[in-house]
Amino acid sequence: MQSQTTKELALPSKSLLTSLHVPTVAVMILVCNSGCRSLLPKGPEQILSDDPLTPSSESMPSVSNEPSEDETFDFDSHKQLHCHDNIYAKYLEAKFVEQEKPRIRAIRGYRSRRRAERDLKYHVSHHINERIDGPHAPYFGGLPVVETPKVEIWLNYFQSKGRTVFMKWLVRSKSYEPLVVPLLQEQGLPRELFFLAMIESGFSNTASSRVRATGTWQFMKRTAKHYGLKIDYWVDERRDPVKSTLAAARYLKELYARFGDWYLAIAAYNAGPGKVQRAIRRTKSRDFWELARSRYLRSETKHYVPKMLAALIIASNPEKYGFSISPDLRDMTPVYTVSLDKPRLLKDISLALDIRPSLLKRWNPELLRGVTPPLRHHNERYQLRLPKIVAERFEQVEKDLQSVTIEDVKMYKIRRGDTLSDIARRHNIPMRKILELNPRLHPRRLRPGRRIAIPVPAVIKRQPKETA
Repeated sequence: MQSQTTKELALPSKSLLTSLHVPTVAVMILVCNSGCRSLLPKGPEQILSDDPLTPSSESMPSVSNEPSEDETFDFDSHKQLHCHDNIYAKYLEAKFVEQEKPRIRAIRGYRSRRRAERDLKYHVSHHINERIDGPHAPYFGGLPVVETPKVEIWLNYFQSKGRTVFMKWLVRSKSYEPLVVPLLQEQGLPRELFFLAMIESGFSNTASSRVRATGTWQFMKRTAKHYGLKIDYWVDERRDPVKSTLAAARYLKELYARFGDWYLAIAAYNAGPGKVQRAIRRTKSRDFWELARSRYLRSETKHYVPKMLAALIIASNPEKYGFSISPDLRDMTPVYTVSLDKPRLLKDISLALDIRPSLLKRWNPELLRGVTPPLRHHNERYQLRLPKIVAERFEQVEKDLQSVTIEDVKMYKIRRGDTLSDIARRHNIPMRKILELNPRLHPRRLRPGRRIAIPVPAVIKRQPKETA
């Protein structure tokens, strides 16, 4: 076990979970499809195995003073009750065993020590039951973690230089928590992974990194498409908080199945599984904190897990750290949708609903061109997100909206001062593609008023209004 001083950190208030309408057991005792592991480096079995006096092959606790050699204790069934994906349960186990180790080592006689070790496994289970579900449980959904120097660095940063930015993250988190956390739990993932999105994007759907990772969960384009997100000229589903959360859940489950440890899975989400696997192979260790001390991970990845844990600690009890926050209604993502069978311009929809176009874009951040995407199949529908009261109004005005037809080539009218490179840059395409589509066009003889074909699907022709 690492020689790090542990102390209990911030605990969330009851309102943190009651606001989500999530029962205590659902939050504290998570049963995962891929098996139970810990966000902490080691469990009580490993702590016991570090003791040279402790046999590693047998575990047979008993509640009596004289345990029978024929009795056995199914510790695996205990691990299913208290899933080691849960930080709090794991913390309680490690802390309780660490406190009991000096007492057990002081016992004279091999058989007496073995009996105490067997009893300890029962007492660990009883201790966790009392602290989580017992009548004297002091916490409601508490999530203390092991403090490391790197976690302390980020705690101090978020309270000083990074306070303004972190305040924005906390405010947005209040709006996204009721939407994202249930999706993670439905996928069998720990709710703590909600804070992974916080440090990735600050819950900004339009966030983009220097390497072009985009959206709430900062997916790269190739990875996003691999996990079923649609990215084309019209939409980028990495920016949709619901669709990207489901894709991130699938990716995280695969990483966990590969590494068997949430710290390593989270690090792999940042650096890529190949780099984490290489670090494991070079250091011959599967302990994230050991990898973080090596030279085989980038500095960003070494600080990635501590940064997430620091965000989790502060967000669990923001008042303790001097943050007083409340949700911003402008950050809310509507859960209601309306089905569109034809492409529609967002400005036409906003005009009919008497709302600002910017609101429609905020509710539907995946839309890139101010229009709902073309539908390729006869029975295909596009789901447009709207608040409930606005969705009810949309059903009344839909028949008066103009639909549009989207073509594959845009006809561009050359303006005075235009150059071919300017036109290509404006439409984000190479010049050669414009010249291929316009073989008679001379790049140095552009005549104002002339129309040229641009190979982008952006021509939108209005159709007559539908008659009732």
